[in-house]
Amino acid sequence: MFAPLLAALALAHPAVPVKAVFVPGKSLAGVRLGDTQASVDRRFGTSRPCATCVGAVSIYIRADGVPALAVAFRQARVVAVTTMGGQIGWRTPEGLIVGQGIDRIREVYGALSWRLCVGYGALTMRRAAAVTTIYTTGDVVYGFGLSLPGEPVCR
Repeated sequence: MFAPLLAALALAHPAVPVKAVFVPGKSLAGVRLGDTQASVDRRFGTSRPCATCVGAVSIYIRADGVPALAVAFRQARVVAVTTMGGQIGWRTPEGLIVGQGIDRIREVYGALSWRLCVGYGALTMRRAAAVTTIYTTGDVVYGFGLSLPGEPVCR
């Protein structure tokens, strides 16, 4: 009953999709490192500033009102993009899905560098000029991130 209405709203107002793809080293929900803030705003609509983040970080919302992406900008260009919360259904092309057990990370990507953040873990790998991060909580995949080298992995 409400599905057509939600679909119409999604077409009328850009928003972060409920399900998206994370391409390690390349993009998260279509956002690439170096994209302009204007292009991200066109893709996902109006953002709100993150009140607790360091630096210029914008929060982008799904059509259902759930905060989905945090995008850090420097000189109006993307320097980092991360999922917010466990965006169930988000995945990588290689088959890693938010909500899967962390043992699946090693099966898909091999051994990654581990970093302990406050309240969660971050497994990272570097490809070319990007740091790929897979966030964990407990024993499950919790989210994804992409950042320039030198940007903090724990956000």
